[in-house]
Amino acid sequence: MPARASHPQSELEGRVSAEVARIMSEFYGRGPASTRTYVLERLVFSVLYEPLTVAEEALTEAGEGDLVRDARLTFEDIMGHALVEQVERLTRRTVVGYHSQIVLDPPRALEWFLLDPGQAEPTTAGTAAPVEELHAGRPGDADAATSDATGFAPAQQRGDGADGATRAALSNAVNRIVRDRTGRGATATRTYVLDDCVVCLLDGALTTVERTLAEGRRADLARRLRDAVMATCEAEILEEVGRIVERRAVALAAQIVLSPDVLLLAIITE
Repeated sequence: MPARASHPQSELEGRVSAEVARIMSEFYGRGPASTRTYVLERLVFSVLYEPLTVAEEALTEAGEGDLVRDARLTFEDIMGHALVEQVERLTRRTVVGYHSQIVLDPPRALEWFLLDPGQAEPTTAGTAAPVEELHAGRPGDADAATSDATGFAPAQQRGDGADGATRAALSNAVNRIVRDRTGRGATATRTYVLDDCVVCLLDGALTTVERTLAEGRRADLARRLRDAVMATCEAEILEEVGRIVERRAVALAAQIVLSPDVLLLAIITE
């Protein structure tokens, strides 16, 4: 079995983790048990462990997991701007796409911040501005920020313990499954194998229907369609990822960013 990546957090990643946990605590009344952040080229990705409130845990045990997910995603628009402000302050880069996802088994909250690829690499947190007072985010579509820049910067693979062949195999497998189910594959794919998850970014994966809906201000429907499609291929993706990394893949979280056009996938492993 390949060794797991051991990823000690950099100062920047540690500060992002602290800010994300603080904001979650302010909005939900309790923070996660722990938080890990990865700065991966143009992606800042935070994993929050045991994030559910007591009420959410009770609802999940009662079979109301969909209600918990809906409520969490509603909070995305409410607190999204507060999270984005802190990530931009710490990285000194513009966030062009932000999304939040919740996995109930095992309980994880996933926060994705897609950075403008045309800007410089993230700086160390030691040069960041002082922490600003937290204020509530402004309601609005999380896709409101846009960028004309596309493509991924050359790989640095910080914190990624997998070799190139493994990453290529994962990228090819995930892209093939998505293409088979949607009729459209990605124009570029970047995969990272992290401590207990595999993260894939599929550039240019939106279908014509999804793009039309987004342009017609029906981003909500575009996301619902993509969620339904990804649910049909979840088992196949988990099986393929688990086979390649030789670990059990237990959960899939998927989210589309409409502008720029990126499909974000996180596969939880154990």
